[in-house]
Amino acid sequence: MYMVLNGRINKTTDRTRIGYLMNTDGAAAIVSEFLALFDRCGPEFLGDLVARLITLHKDDHVAIGNLKVAVDLAHDALGGRD
Repeated sequence: MYMVLNGRINKTTDRTRIGYLMNTDGAAAIVSEFLALFDRCGPEFLGDLVARLITLHKDDHVAIGNLKVAVDLAHDALGGRD
């Protein structure tokens, strides 16, 4: 599996583009690390994430329902604790 990440560097106009070659474990690690950013980045990150998920869903690159299932399963595995 190959994934390319790109974006601005520290809110500047400079941009970067980096590719990662990984297996499913590597992909899961990256996704979980990004989700962990919620607690550190605040509401701006949440807004950017929601906007990007909507775009990806509209372009048929991500199924929002599958993401919800994964989050719900993790929540249930923790006994419903936040």
